[in-house]
Parts: sequence; C-alpha cells; structure tokens
Amino acid sequence: MNKPKFETQNPTTENLKKISNLFPGVITDGKLNINLLRTMLGEEVFNDEVYEFT
Repeated sequence: MNKPKFETQNPTTENLKKISNLFPGVITDGKLNINLLRTMLGEEVFNDEVYEFT
C-alpha cells in the first residue's frame, strides 16, 4: 500500500522558478535581482507614483 506524501510546497521557491523561466538571468544564487527585473519590465510597471488621502 502506498502512503500519500504530506509535504507542503514552498510558494517562494515555486514563484522564483516561474520568474526564472520568464526572465532568465534575474535570479542568481537563489536570490532575485529586483533592479534587473525592473529594467526588464520597464518603468511602466515600476513607477514611484504614490496616492495619499489626507
């Protein structure tokens, strides 16, 4: 009889694999280079515009 495995997937590891597939080179030694990712995605995605209600 085979026993089911009760292991939880690490979402961070899975997400890093997905990002690595989409943007090769942005992950080095298991760490995300956010500045390189920003450059690849462009300024339209990462702008510093902030809204504040006062």
